[in-house]
Amino acid sequence: MVYENTPFAPDPRRLSPSERMVAQLAAMGYSNKLIAYDLGIGEGSVSALLTRIRRKLRVRSRAELINQVIALSSTPAPPEEVAAGRVAVVAGPEEGWKLPAQLTRAEGEIARLAALGLSHAEIAERRHISPRTVANQLASTYRQLGIGSRAQLALAGQR
Repeated sequence: MVYENTPFAPDPRRLSPSERMVAQLAAMGYSNKLIAYDLGIGEGSVSALLTRIRRKLRVRSRAELINQVIALSSTPAPPEEVAAGRVAVVAGPEEGWKLPAQLTRAEGEIARLAALGLSHAEIAERRHISPRTVANQLASTYRQLGIGSRAQLALAGQR
């Protein structure tokens, strides 16, 4: 007997209302503390919700979560695909990434890879440089853009 093996990627629209609200605020660049304040819940609850959201959506980092929420909020999936549980997520910094003008080409490429959620070691391997060079270039990028995290970096590239 043959079974169809369709690609599967979870859809943020399947989150509970509270998980959806936390995911949307995280995608807007809010910190855990600010999300907790806005929703009137504890910071530990926000952290637990984000962990549950990342598991449900099978993302490794906040940057990947942001990219997935942004991609899906701008391109709705067909209702029959959502109902069947088959929704593929393809968009992200690969397509919509805009290199900020003040960055060098190397800094921009490292920023794009970091916004995709790759670790320092993974970026270093792809670029054939040391993880310390990646860290230095990301620190320089953060200073130039006035940001402090990969989540903010993912948002900066989407604008």
